[in-house]
Amino acid sequence: MTNFLLLEKISQTKKPVILSSGMSSYKELDEAVEFFKSKNVAYSILQCTTAYPTKPEQYGLNIIKELKKRYQVPVGFSDHSAKIETCIAAAALGAEIFEFHAVFNREQFGPDTIA
Repeated sequence: MTNFLLLEKISQTKKPVILSSGMSSYKELDEAVEFFKSKNVAYSILQCTTAYPTKPEQYGLNIIKELKKRYQVPVGFSDHSAKIETCIAAAALGAEIFEFHAVFNREQFGPDTIA
């Protein structure tokens, strides 16, 4: 979110950008949004809690409406809950984009197998 050299390279593609809010403050998110606006690059934002798996009290579903109001762009949900109900709830709250982890074998190593 704060690597503006990388954001510059991304903006040069002129492709739409999906910003994941995980591990970012509103200040950092505001700065990235302003950067993409200044470059005339379309963007959207995902509510993301960076925890694998995310516990119910960490989902941050209440943030979806705040992000929609604050930035007035499509907002989505990055889900690490391993539950389908979480995405359904996010959709009910206005999420338009969904990101979640999929694995082919739960016996594999790594955080994605539990999230």
